[in-house]
Amino acid sequence: MSLIKSSYMGLPKLGFGTIWIGGRRWPVNNASYVRPGREEVTRALDTVARAGIRMIDTAHGYCDAEFELKEYFKANPGFAASSFITTKLGEWVNPDTYESVAQCSERDLYRSVMMSLHYLGRIDVLYFHKPLDQDVLANAGIRETIEWMLLNGFIMNCGLSASKAEVLETLMSRGLIWPYFVQTSYDVYSDRYDLIERLYDMGKKIVINGPSRLRKEETPEAIFKKLMANPKVHFVLTGTRHHLDENIGYCQET
Repeated sequence: MSLIKSSYMGLPKLGFGTIWIGGRRWPVNNASYVRPGREEVTRALDTVARAGIRMIDTAHGYCDAEFELKEYFKANPGFAASSFITTKLGEWVNPDTYESVAQCSERDLYRSVMMSLHYLGRIDVLYFHKPLDQDVLANAGIRETIEWMLLNGFIMNCGLSASKAEVLETLMSRGLIWPYFVQTSYDVYSDRYDLIERLYDMGKKIVINGPSRLRKEETPEAIFKKLMANPKVHFVLTGTRHHLDENIGYCQET
């Protein structure tokens, strides 16, 4: 069976989040996290490719995730060519200490994009990670650099990633949601659906991070099927390490 399609470019609506594949402990307090070996990463990406998933979501702040994708893309050029690749800037994480460092200057922007292009080959969406750090979306120089990168084909689209409702509210109140894509959490979708509706009415392309299995009030199946059926949600990410096949099954056409 094929995956349910998004209204955006006819891509499959389910995307794959790569936070765990490169050494980024997630959640941050997950003391039992063990970095996967190349064989486990390859198995997961093989599953993604076979299922027809094409949105691959990564980040400069996911430790070596972009490098792991580079190795897989090199071995699977057809999958690389057909993928819709999204990455983020604004944060760097030390893979040994998990210390997070904000990187939001114009120089950081250029350096991060060049590194991501080296690893990934192209960037279909570049997200701002933690968009309130250093007031990055209000920085005229940053916006000019993004517009230059869009004009010259370094990136295809721009987005922001904000997992908390109060961050989205602040950005809205200040008129700073100028990026085209907005990635947010299932918590925002569930608890503050009014923000999802406002973003949709603004013409934004909405990406929802797949829910944690710690949520007990709804089953993962019910959540994924609800998100798949909502035309205001353009993409849904699964970042699971252990339930990938299961989540794929929830997102297939019947």
